[in-house]
Amino acid sequence: MTLMDAQTPPPEERRKPQRNNGLRLLAWIVASVLTLLIVLLAGVSYYTTTQDFQNRIRATLINTLGDATGGRVELSHIIFSLRHLGVEADGLVIHGLEGPGEAPYLAADRILVRITLKSLFSHATDSKGAMKYITLSLLHVDRPQIHLIINKDGTTNQPTPKTKSDSNEPVLDTLLDLQASKVELADGIALLNDKAIPFDMAARDFGVNVRYIRKLDHYGIDIGLNDLRTRMMAMPEAQSRLQLNAEIGRDLISVKNLSFDTGKTSHLDANAHVEHLSDPVWNVSVKGSVEVPQISVLSGFPGLDAGTVDLDLAGHSCTVAPQAAQQKKAPFWRRNRKDNPTTSKESPNSTKVLQPAPECEKGYLLAGNAKLHSVGYRDEHVNVVGVNGGASLRVTPADLVFNAIALNLPAGGALAGDMRIHNWLGEVPEDAPAKAATVVAGQKTINTTAQLAQSKQPAQGSLKVPQVVTAHAYIDARLTNISLRTINEITEPKSYTDMGFDTAVNGPVHVEWGGTTADAATSMMVNADFKLAPQGIKRRGALQDVPVNGNVKATYRGS
Repeated sequence: MTLMDAQTPPPEERRKPQRNNGLRLLAWIVASVLTLLIVLLAGVSYYTTTQDFQNRIRATLINTLGDATGGRVELSHIIFSLRHLGVEADGLVIHGLEGPGEAPYLAADRILVRITLKSLFSHATDSKGAMKYITLSLLHVDRPQIHLIINKDGTTNQPTPKTKSDSNEPVLDTLLDLQASKVELADGIALLNDKAIPFDMAARDFGVNVRYIRKLDHYGIDIGLNDLRTRMMAMPEAQSRLQLNAEIGRDLISVKNLSFDTGKTSHLDANAHVEHLSDPVWNVSVKGSVEVPQISVLSGFPGLDAGTVDLDLAGHSCTVAPQAAQQKKAPFWRRNRKDNPTTSKESPNSTKVLQPAPECEKGYLLAGNAKLHSVGYRDEHVNVVGVNGGASLRVTPADLVFNAIALNLPAGGALAGDMRIHNWLGEVPEDAPAKAATVVAGQKTINTTAQLAQSKQPAQGSLKVPQVVTAHAYIDARLTNISLRTINEITEPKSYTDMGFDTAVNGPVHVEWGGTTADAATSMMVNADFKLAPQGIKRRGALQDVPVNGNVKATYRGS
């Protein structure tokens, strides 16, 4: 080895400075990039807090909501937080087609939205679009307000979106793809003005809480409505309360409990479950007690002025479509005519024969019972007070049946019997829903709302109901010790004076009619076989009590 060789470092030692220089260069580049990113993020974060950025976001949001809803949008203030991936919007108002001075279509005092980024591998899920990468972690709305007006021609104040949706995804799938962890609506107001009925509704002080149940891919929903006010036609205003607990999945809706209070003491509890929404399988039950006058107030049906009704009803779907349950038979008053085509030998296929089934074969079955306590009804022709009793109810698409009717009158006497209306849906005209402004408006509102969510319109198809044959009704009843004075008090005007006869009616009566409502008078048949016997009861204030005995056999045929 020479002296020069001894002073020259080996090759491994000569490479070390080069390697160290490379590492220093790489570290400098990485540090520079990170510093640049930090500065960039700091700059962006700072810019998002400036008024210029907030104004840009506000203008963009107003344009987006205007295109999505079709309404005129107002927005007072907006704050964007990059740190929390959230937006707070204050003073949102969306005007629809309502007139000047009326409450807007949609409004909210404050809306807070926060999102969460999914992992980079979450795009492997079934979610679509942006939902592959984000979830809605919070939606909080203070004092939301919705105002829907239904006009007599079926139009509403709901604006038409400017952007059309061609999505075929069901609404429930779209909502569940959001995986919204927490949705809160606080101190809300919902107003409905149905000018076609007319019907007005104001729901105030309501709250909604929604949570995503990840294990089931369901939403759990709790709704509390503490001040629900409705007015039907010329009736006084009704004040009610409602509590709802439910779950919604991609192909099911389950109402775990619905609690409804109205009037002074009326209370109903209900639950329902629906699966396979394209071909629903469902069950429902309702139980509770309702004040009879409150039924008039809520429904608009006048005359119910006293008493309470206890209800216990349950129902479920069956395997046969409702329209398949209708048997095409001639009206009973034409059934024996020679020119009746349904009795002709040339048309043996004119009657549909249903497959035998033990319990439920006709689309659906509702069954239960009702108990009456001191019920009263009054109109210009009838005045009934203090009726107690009950009946069992059974409803299918083909039959409406009241079994075991038992009514006790306050002055003594009772009425027992059964009533059946075969093909009771025959009274509904085929085009009735299409002509009903409320039904038409409801279909439009549901479809427009689905379009806002970029989802498939759920309410599609014709509004016509399947044609069925005309109705045929039977009543078989027995009167027991119903005094003539009681009959007079029920049917006579207020100026009625006692006739002075002491007698009571006992015996059966059969009533039958069919066809449309217009045919009822001409098709009605009544047969009665009554026995009259005195009761020996002295009526206070009566001028006389003349005992009456006898038999009454009567037949009436409409003409």
